[in-house]
Amino acid sequence: MQAIRIGALIALLAISCAAASEPSVEEDALLALPWKQFDQTLGSGWRVYAMRDEHLLAARLIERYLAERSDLTPVQRAVSHFRAGAELARVNLHKEALSHFDQASVPPGSKGVPEDWNELVTANKAFLLGDRTALLACKQRVDAMRSPAFRDTFAMLLEYLGQPWGAWDDKPKQ
Repeated sequence: MQAIRIGALIALLAISCAAASEPSVEEDALLALPWKQFDQTLGSGWRVYAMRDEHLLAARLIERYLAERSDLTPVQRAVSHFRAGAELARVNLHKEALSHFDQASVPPGSKGVPEDWNELVTANKAFLLGDRTALLACKQRVDAMRSPAFRDTFAMLLEYLGQPWGAWDDKPKQ
């Protein structure tokens, strides 16, 4: 009787593991989305997992998207690498996050990202590395720009330096 129970438990565990390793129908549908819907649309694409605080699943989905899509522009790839890095940073996988941030820069003057995009990437790398000097240098360069999109981000990263990435999301809204 004990052997039957153990056998049934092993079979159930094997089925569960197999099911967990197969992509879900939801995941396949998300991977089929065009980039703008996958990356830029709230409540869609990788954000489906992020909104449920499943940041590692969100990062892995972005990684699959990047691996499976040959139709992405260099800027789209860079933005998606940044997103993957941010999601990995949220779960303290800093080495993996840094690897994605390393692939998130674009050539200067690239269309489709704000003028301070590369500074944002550099600042997030500096944040993960605890490099206050690099963060301050990013902030100074951005302060000299005409119309940066992420001006307030640099001060925020400096304020939260030494805390987990995303700690600012826990701050009560005023």
